[in-house]
Amino acid sequence: MPRSNNDNIRMSFKAAADLSTYQYCFVKFSAADTVNLCGASEDMIGILQNKPDAAGKAASVVMLGLSQLRVDGNAGAITRGTSYLESDAAGEGVVTTTDTDPVGALALASSSAANDQISVLVVRMKHTG
Repeated sequence: MPRSNNDNIRMSFKAAADLSTYQYCFVKFSAADTVNLCGASEDMIGILQNKPDAAGKAASVVMLGLSQLRVDGNAGAITRGTSYLESDAAGEGVVTTTDTDPVGALALASSSAANDQISVLVVRMKHTG
């Protein structure tokens, strides 16, 4: 059942693997009731909030609303309020400019550094511009 803390909507799933090093990265559905790290341009369901260290452990995922996101601003400068973010191969947010790639978040802070962590608005949509 979804939970809300007035800033976001989150759900709990089972981790499909050890995700302990992927807190604040994009995740995707992998199998029945499990989530795993999202790959490049894959459809994400949200952003992992905790550090489940084994398959089957609880994975808390923000599916809509405010969250932190690990990003790679070095792959392309991220601009607050105008950069729509998709997943790279490591589940980190990168700027998308392709209208066929899934968007998982809107940047609420700017970044031009690798392994940065910024505030985002989690949304799921297709980029339109």
